[in-house]
Amino acid sequence: MIDVARLAGVAESTVSRAFATPDVISDDVVKKVMQAAKELNYTVNATARSLARNRADAVLVLIPDIGSAYFSAVLKGIEQTARTLSMSVLVGEIGSNPDNILRYVEQVNSQRADGVILLTGRVPVKMEMLGATGKKGPNFPFIVIGACEPESPLVTIGVDNEQAAYKATRYLATLGHTSIAHISGPESSAEARARFDGYSRALKDAGIELRQDYIRNGDMVAETGRTFGVDLGLLKDRPTAIFCGNDEMAIGVIAGLRSCGLNVPKDVSVVGFDDSYLAEMLNPPLTTIRQPSYELGHQAMLAFNHQLSSKEEHFESVILETQLIIRESCIPVS
Repeated sequence: MIDVARLAGVAESTVSRAFATPDVISDDVVKKVMQAAKELNYTVNATARSLARNRADAVLVLIPDIGSAYFSAVLKGIEQTARTLSMSVLVGEIGSNPDNILRYVEQVNSQRADGVILLTGRVPVKMEMLGATGKKGPNFPFIVIGACEPESPLVTIGVDNEQAAYKATRYLATLGHTSIAHISGPESSAEARARFDGYSRALKDAGIELRQDYIRNGDMVAETGRTFGVDLGLLKDRPTAIFCGNDEMAIGVIAGLRSCGLNVPKDVSVVGFDDSYLAEMLNPPLTTIRQPSYELGHQAMLAFNHQLSSKEEHFESVILETQLIIRESCIPVS
């Protein structure tokens, strides 16, 4: 560190601050220190720094499904941003049971991680329960990517799900579809309920009846979409369009419709939600709502770091924009 300070022309304490708390000194000084460190091949001892700061310098990311293309893209945003902050990322899969969150929170209570980024808004416990057995209590950083219940105190990074679903359903209505089904996520999910609300509002504005026999509640996986695709495809008065709660269910829906001898989009138009990398590779390429997945992860990691480093007690949630991506899975009704 002495050599870095000498080459950069600053004090040793400034070098220490440049690595530990760069936000408290000028950008020019930080750049000088980093350049000097690079020339001298100097690296910070992460273990020593963590001990000195009483921090693990690690974030625990909890994901419902590690195999999901959407969650993988969000995780990439978290991981690459964490790297620039000199923090490590630990990953755990909680599956479809949000109660598994409690088991992983012990990682925070035992100081192996500084806090949690949760990639679902389905939080079944009150914040005070999360730290009930740990000395950190409920005050460790906890960021949710998604939508929580309105009364939740948690900071969320997400999108306007209601407006996005409205946009998707309204698009189908403008193509002349009046028989539009919806395959939603779990009823316990605030995100899924918001998307249903957007769907139903778009139908109402277009003067289209909401038919209960066109509504299905899924679990956001392809196999469920396939089952419902067959189910809807075999209806005597089948829908001419289906809006799915995510791309994975949309992929399953297309497979299910094909197994009934139906063509997408000639017989049934299909819209997804997420715009995972799989959407463009489908045959036909999937019309979908694009969530800014990488940016969601990036913003969540910045919010996490802000909570970890700041003495503020109130943090604002963030809403990012979505976009309707029009591809080849939808055509005007014949």
